[in-house]
Amino acid sequence: MIIDISKTDNQIGESFDISFSEELPNFEYGGAAYQFAEPVTFNGIYLVEEHGVGVIGKLHAVIGTNCSRCLKETTVSLDINFSEAFRHQTDDEDTYSFDGQKVDIDKAVIDNITLNMPLYVYCDPACKGLCPHCGKDLNEGPCGCEIEQRKASGPFSKLDGMFSEEEKK
Repeated sequence: MIIDISKTDNQIGESFDISFSEELPNFEYGGAAYQFAEPVTFNGIYLVEEHGVGVIGKLHAVIGTNCSRCLKETTVSLDINFSEAFRHQTDDEDTYSFDGQKVDIDKAVIDNITLNMPLYVYCDPACKGLCPHCGKDLNEGPCGCEIEQRKASGPFSKLDGMFSEEEKK
């Protein structure tokens, strides 16, 4: 996503509308792989400032990844308020920089997406996940593995399910 400021560079204090819809490359974050399920869209404005450009708007992305419980492919939709400053040739690590008359906001977009990703992504809020012993998908039914059968016939099995979620509140 490139903003061409060549025609607006000397208009300090003025704002200009921008709109993008672009495919972005896959990325990794926190040990998990993510891909964009559809083009990333951005609608907003950029403000010409004395030492650079301010970009403000709304960012929308649909990210494909695996469910944190059962590992099935799923997507998460993100709507992000975007507000970043871009400065001409700066060495400041906390500021995005650019050279010339074109401002590439891709890195800032990816950074905002990773900062707004949920810690866990589920295919369904009620997803039961995988059996920790045999690996069967518990959404498809009980696994019946030996360890789970022993747990079901153990001395404390009668206590299982004794307290419902409503009683805990």
